[in-house]
Amino acid sequence: MPINYKRYPYNFRTTLHQQVSNRSGESCEKCGLKNGTIVISHVVKKWNGKRWVYRRDWSPLGSLGTFVNPKEVKVVLTKAHINHDSNNPHITASDLLHLCQLCHLRYDSYMKARRKACGKWCLWPNCNISTCLEYLPR
Repeated sequence: MPINYKRYPYNFRTTLHQQVSNRSGESCEKCGLKNGTIVISHVVKKWNGKRWVYRRDWSPLGSLGTFVNPKEVKVVLTKAHINHDSNNPHITASDLLHLCQLCHLRYDSYMKARRKACGKWCLWPNCNISTCLEYLPR
């Protein structure tokens, strides 16, 4: 999703961006991949106890093995909100994580599932579904 800079403080692109980049050392804070690294993206089939689940995973370029639907991907680091509150105008560098695109999608997956259950008027992170239903337009 594209970023809307109007929802962030004036120093987001300069000071906050630099502070988060310096803290992470231009690496993903979850998996450790460096920004700009080329990896192999492939499909992994796993049993989760109830059914087979297909999900994308990454392997280092040049790894041995047979991959399903392999393709080369360039790692791009993004800023993720720790508490998923993108409407907070008083954000600081400690409220942000530097994540690669795969880790960022996985980090946000729970929040996206909740928003999908509530609808587009979800009040995340203060959502408990019943409060969101009270504010739905009539």
